[in-house]
Amino acid sequence: MISKDTLLEIKQSVNLSQIVGLFAKLTYRGKRQSCLCPFHSEKTPSFFIDESDRFFYCFGCGAKGDSIEFVRKKLSLSFSEAIEWICEKFKIPIKYTSDKNQSNRRLYNLLEDCENLLNRALGSCPTALDYLKSRSIKDETTQAFCLGFNPGTMYLSKSLLELNYNLNELFDLGLVCYSKNGRILDFFRDRLTIPLKDHRGKTVGFAGRVISEGEPKYLNSKDSPLFKKSLILFNLSQVLKSSSKKVYLVEGYFDVISLHQAGLPAVCSCGSSISSEQIKMLEQFFDTVVFVFDGDNAGRKATFKAVLETANSRFSSKFILLPDGVDPDTFIRPSVAEFQNLPQLDPEVALITSYLKLAGKDNFFELSRPEIWTLTSHIKSYLGSIMNPLARKVSEKNLKHALKRLFQTSPKSTAFNLSLEQVLAIYKPLPDLANAPSLSLSKPPKKPLIIIN
Repeated sequence: MISKDTLLEIKQSVNLSQIVGLFAKLTYRGKRQSCLCPFHSEKTPSFFIDESDRFFYCFGCGAKGDSIEFVRKKLSLSFSEAIEWICEKFKIPIKYTSDKNQSNRRLYNLLEDCENLLNRALGSCPTALDYLKSRSIKDETTQAFCLGFNPGTMYLSKSLLELNYNLNELFDLGLVCYSKNGRILDFFRDRLTIPLKDHRGKTVGFAGRVISEGEPKYLNSKDSPLFKKSLILFNLSQVLKSSSKKVYLVEGYFDVISLHQAGLPAVCSCGSSISSEQIKMLEQFFDTVVFVFDGDNAGRKATFKAVLETANSRFSSKFILLPDGVDPDTFIRPSVAEFQNLPQLDPEVALITSYLKLAGKDNFFELSRPEIWTLTSHIKSYLGSIMNPLARKVSEKNLKHALKRLFQTSPKSTAFNLSLEQVLAIYKPLPDLANAPSLSLSKPPKKPLIIIN
């Protein structure tokens, strides 16, 4: 728990207008200050601050509260997180009433020191700098993401121990590990390091990438008291600073870095798939999410799975299917405009198109009979997973249009003209396949088939 002395210090040291002024332009209207409401869209200011009462109120949406409530609501933080944010921003020391909070605070400081040590080491490693240059990463981008490098087997751990941290803390945060012969080594040795931050911008872990030959290509911090992979969206804190309601969700860290460098808001998960917790975070902060995965089989499967997993999400989903053999990083470098002009597909179109790509077919009529059955089962699964009746009707309409265009552009369109209802009516209700571990193209036994003459 945070002590009452800290709350009192915030009230005495920080004006509400100082905090609101970080997010909006304030002007005086009489004795009170006002601005366009930070919590809803409006053209005429209806948000007012009464500094004498340390209170804000919006006559448009009804938002109200003190400085802590403003930060909590604006940045979607808990009460304690909002206090910590204010204290960090205005250099107010935090006092806790429990040892656990003190311990976590020390671990956050350890990771911040770790980030700074690795960032400084990068400047004296020509090989790592040449690697970043080969990927067209600018110096300002390197600093914006505080990229670093660990030049030796014990550089980081020795440096941290000299700063009076202990070995148990390094093990807890996954910064050191045991070798096969029992020696203690840095976990991210001889790797380019990428700090992983939570939505508040606090470093909670690292990713490490080899810059020459070696496997695995990437390592992530293990789960710790501060880091849980399924709860982190890389670069989310920087995107939230821009107040953008649209974000690109890509596959890898350097995809995010390249899109950020091109001026586009982007995030990625810290693994191969998106967790339900990460989907909730996207719902909390964004109206539109554009999914852009690599132009390979793994990327097509990720697209297919993302369509199914976001069927009930509150944000609008769009999908960009990249050409074969490229990823967002390599595609955007030559031309940002070309990337922005790529078609953004509705989920229903992406579902069908990505399946065709996975099957290695150019159109619907090249699919084998079991492949047609599998695609149809996934269409039924997708529609069946949409809980909102109105949203389901919209998806059905989009699927009809997608299938109609597919049939019209296929060579046998005159001989094959089934509607969506006719395609789905052929099959009995099927189980939900949204959580299937992999996409199977094999023929299921004893199932009716669509016959193509």
